[in-house]
Amino acid sequence: MNRGFTSSIRLLVIPMTLVLSISSCSRKNSSSITAEEVVYPSLNNEDDTLGDVNHHQWDNIYAIEVINGKAVDKKEFIDGLPILELQIQQGRLVGFTGCNSFQAEATLNRKENKAAQIEIGPILSTKRGCPAAIDEQQFLQSLESATSILLSNNRIFFINMEGVITLQGLIVD
Repeated sequence: MNRGFTSSIRLLVIPMTLVLSISSCSRKNSSSITAEEVVYPSLNNEDDTLGDVNHHQWDNIYAIEVINGKAVDKKEFIDGLPILELQIQQGRLVGFTGCNSFQAEATLNRKENKAAQIEIGPILSTKRGCPAAIDEQQFLQSLESATSILLSNNRIFFINMEGVITLQGLIVD
């Protein structure tokens, strides 16, 4: 078989595997989703995509897709989907819960396996009244409980101390 053709197939299969894996995980109960259950085909010892924890690649805007194992329902967020912007170079994160804006201190300390440890300071938020369908406290608590983060295939995963993925987002910028 032609080597170039084989490489092309791998480039198609790897992202499809991740999407299918993430899709099946997002339908599970949040207590059963762990970082070990998600397939990260692009991460290995030879090609570590994390690099230095202070590297600018962490500084992105992420559209939140999954909160505590539940896919975000676009119909519930009439003012816009939850977003998160990591600004690790400046030591902070900012975002939008789908109702209110927020900010907090954020620092990455070191890599732990393929994930980097993150410390998120107190979250400050605006206090606008939110529609009942938006559970922004669940979003903020999921963010606060994260102790590590992982980047893989244009997605970020926030993982708590028990190894459960609390938030998942897709890079949009």
